[in-house]
Amino acid sequence: MQHLYAGELKGEKAYHESLAALRPKIRNMKPVAERRALTISESYLVAPDYVESDGDNYTKGTWILHTLRYLIGDEAFFKSLRRMAYPDSNMEKITNGKQCRFASTDDYLATVESITEKKLDWFFEVYFRRAQLPKLVSKTEGHKLLLQWETPDHLPFPLPVTVQLGKEKKRIDMRDGKAEVIVPKNIQPVIDPDKWLLMD
Repeated sequence: MQHLYAGELKGEKAYHESLAALRPKIRNMKPVAERRALTISESYLVAPDYVESDGDNYTKGTWILHTLRYLIGDEAFFKSLRRMAYPDSNMEKITNGKQCRFASTDDYLATVESITEKKLDWFFEVYFRRAQLPKLVSKTEGHKLLLQWETPDHLPFPLPVTVQLGKEKKRIDMRDGKAEVIVPKNIQPVIDPDKWLLMD
């Protein structure tokens, strides 16, 4: 939340700079949200001795939400955060902390899907349930830029990718996890120019 606050105080550039500083700290040693029940130590600390924290619950979790914001847009994203804090209008009136409750990753998935009316289990499966990040493979063939997502266990991952071609930014549909982009002559394509995507 402090990154959103930085953006609120100092603008979009400060928001992105704050996240960029966080990115090198992501360690990908274990999933952010495993399906099995975990103790506090198992959740926050690294096996086998459970002394050191990998920090990914916060660092990687922040970046996952950043990428989710890119995917679903600001309106749906901020609505999803508010609904997790206040599941109904009666809860919004409570100011003494009684609205606090336990919630799971699956609860948040259900909330986001309800708001967007889209199936987003593929996003949660790759980012929350796997340690390894998706990798975007790109190569140029003639005037074509070829893009393809590689994911752990070859999971489906249709996350769109923004490509800048000169002054124009295009959001490329990756419905099957891959796409071709026609690149105009003498233009150098820039993938994810605004750094929204958490990827290897």
